[in-house]
Amino acid sequence: MSDIYSYYEQYDERTRLTRDRLHRSEYLVTMHLLNKYLGDKPLKILDCCAGCGIYAEALAERGHIVTAGDLIPGHVAYMKECCTGLAEIYEGSVCDLSRFADRSFDAVLNFGALYHLQDPAERELAVRECLRVLKAGGIFAYTYQTLGAMLLGSYWEAVRSPEAERRAALYREMEESRMTHCRGIFYGMVPEEIRLLADEHDLIRLTDANTYPVFYPFFREIDAMSEEEYARWLEGCILTCEDENAARNCMHGLWIGQKS
Repeated sequence: MSDIYSYYEQYDERTRLTRDRLHRSEYLVTMHLLNKYLGDKPLKILDCCAGCGIYAEALAERGHIVTAGDLIPGHVAYMKECCTGLAEIYEGSVCDLSRFADRSFDAVLNFGALYHLQDPAERELAVRECLRVLKAGGIFAYTYQTLGAMLLGSYWEAVRSPEAERRAALYREMEESRMTHCRGIFYGMVPEEIRLLADEHDLIRLTDANTYPVFYPFFREIDAMSEEEYARWLEGCILTCEDENAARNCMHGLWIGQKS
């Protein structure tokens, strides 16, 4: 767990979804899906892995009553300073939501924890805690990173490396990731794991969507698009985000379902 704290001490989570057009598209596609499945009626929402609060704040601006928490103290401090529209902000793990009573929320968002929980028992506990505080019929949404994204990251670093020794090490890392689904502090899921996680908890699937297509190596080209070209590209991302094949081959996915 200490590795996660170290990682986010040097990683700027505040600008992750705004630093370039590719990351911005992930935010816009995710908000499109949240607005579609949460609806317009004000809901009591828990964002239990809120990062620096970009989704929590946007949902609060739409009239929802949003409680936001995160494991990283710096993220929590930033939200307390900058996210003035939230009902409550707290520091804590998604694996322990004991501060909240059973069936306290209309919707629960778990955006990011499954990237890092490499122990199956911890992933199970995180989902179980989220569903405990969710009302019957409530909306549960979780994001995941795909194994394919992790392999692409290793491959892209390898082909760009001018040093043969470094390139060989990255290829070996790819093989290790393929077997373990782990790369550093990150965990990559395959579609079968995503479906199984939902089925084990009798969740009713609403969508399994692609929020970050396999365009990571092309972020400079996307940034260089004209406004018109980018608008068309973004429209295409939104139109295809719920296509089954797009989700299977994405980098980041968003699963949304309903507690039965």
